[in-house]
Amino acid sequence: MKIKFGNRERFEFLVIIGIICLLFIFSTTGVFSQLTERQENNIFGQIAETQLGLTGEIRIEGVGSFKFAPHEIVSLRQDIFKKGHFSVFDILVYLDKIQKIELSYHFDKPINSHIIDAINGKENY
Repeated sequence: MKIKFGNRERFEFLVIIGIICLLFIFSTTGVFSQLTERQENNIFGQIAETQLGLTGEIRIEGVGSFKFAPHEIVSLRQDIFKKGHFSVFDILVYLDKIQKIELSYHFDKPINSHIIDAINGKENY
């Protein structure tokens, strides 16, 4: 059995086959070369720096906007937050520690929480 193609159909068929071949080659070449190069999965390359490099920003109404490094913040309530997790209050304590703001607060035992008394002398936060 012989299939006859016209010129247009033959061209379209060859283009489709060519695209499928290119997709297959491009999709497998990078993955397999990475897997066989060192017998491990290095698709993302060598990762030398694992320290979190992101910065956060907080805006305190009436005070200003401040950038902070999340990896430098330690939660005061480690009984509540997992390691690496923190609250907005912890960000404020950090900003006070690095002298970007002046924070006064206290711990209220009956409600088991820190209470902000003032930020930069301004009360009612």
